[in-house]
Amino acid sequence: MRYIYDLMNYLVNSMEQIGAVLADVYTPLLIAGCITLLIKQYRQSASWRCTLLSVLACAGAYVFMLLDEALSIWPSFGADYSTHTAIAVALVCIIVCMLPAWPLPRRLHTAWRWLTVGSLVAYMVLMKLMHYHTFLDMVTTVLVMLPWLLLTWRRGLVQSKA
Repeated sequence: MRYIYDLMNYLVNSMEQIGAVLADVYTPLLIAGCITLLIKQYRQSASWRCTLLSVLACAGAYVFMLLDEALSIWPSFGADYSTHTAIAVALVCIIVCMLPAWPLPRRLHTAWRWLTVGSLVAYMVLMKLMHYHTFLDMVTTVLVMLPWLLLTWRRGLVQSKA
């Protein structure tokens, strides 16, 4: 019986280590995807606008973090601002907005978008399982970030088409 207990303990510890590695690798993979798309945009001469929009999108995550630290917004309702979530949401939005730069059939664009958004949801579940953040932390962070991201990218893309 002791061996079964030790084996189960070993498996649980191994899964936690794998989860921690996945959580640590997720954001750098998103950054690599964004850089790849920015390089593609550079070749199509829309680089400076997309780069600026990307920087603004990510800067919003840190602006909200500073606001939370100064005003204690999330602690006021028993939550914690999730910078991990904010950056991940910003990077996923950047990828989703810039995907048309790839010369792929429309169905593949849709599939990549859903895969990217699905990876964000999986990352949020992983953060919950690893006890990094609660769903309340992550959902409220997303709700604050999305208007900023929509405003930033919508204005930038509309102006770039004009």
